[in-house]
Amino acid sequence: MAGLAMTQEMDLFMYQRPYNIDEIKKFYPEKAEKLLNDPVHRWRAETGIELIHEEPTKEEQRRIWENWNEMTDEMKKQSDEKSIEFFGKTNRAHHAELTNKNMKISAYIKEYTSGERINLSRVFSEVREYVDEVLKWNKQGMHEEAEDVFHFVQLWMYWRFGIDGEIWKISQHSVQKFMDRKALWQKLYRFVGLDEDISNFCGNNKKIEKVVAHLGKFGVSKGKAEEAFRTVIEKE
Repeated sequence: MAGLAMTQEMDLFMYQRPYNIDEIKKFYPEKAEKLLNDPVHRWRAETGIELIHEEPTKEEQRRIWENWNEMTDEMKKQSDEKSIEFFGKTNRAHHAELTNKNMKISAYIKEYTSGERINLSRVFSEVREYVDEVLKWNKQGMHEEAEDVFHFVQLWMYWRFGIDGEIWKISQHSVQKFMDRKALWQKLYRFVGLDEDISNFCGNNKKIEKVVAHLGKFGVSKGKAEEAFRTVIEKE
């Protein structure tokens, strides 16, 4: 439910607990009975733990996902247990299903990429990474890289032929990986004083040199970018 979280000013990394029962009655008097009869909202109110559920807008869907990621490991564990009880899947799997549902590849490009055209050489680059995992016989790596290949094939098909279909199910985990990076990039932008929506780039942010290079495009100094990496990325 949109707005069912504390709205006071928070610092960069603080978790925002959902409203408790008294706060729901205070701020949503006309909806309180319905909300508190809903097991998901009731559990969130009683425990103060975020739980991924379907929201009416994509902005609110993104907000509760980012909020869920701010929780401690123990809170995430409790939330996942309850998510499996309610929905039969973990919060991460549920979020992927909700955000990828019926999403066209053009919408993904607009919201989760810098808009840079994907050419065939990029697809071959992903294929090489898949072959590297095959040579190492890393089954998990093979699975992940195979999804990346399919994801970039679909992106290339859009840019080359204008084929704008729904995101392929076979690449949904790969898509979610890129989506998850957006929240971290937004934290990096905020940390260095940039608008969090300055770019929709969702490239690799796990390597300090890549963070320095990308933030440098917006005039951020190497020292400030390295500080941002240590504070935001290494904290995760």
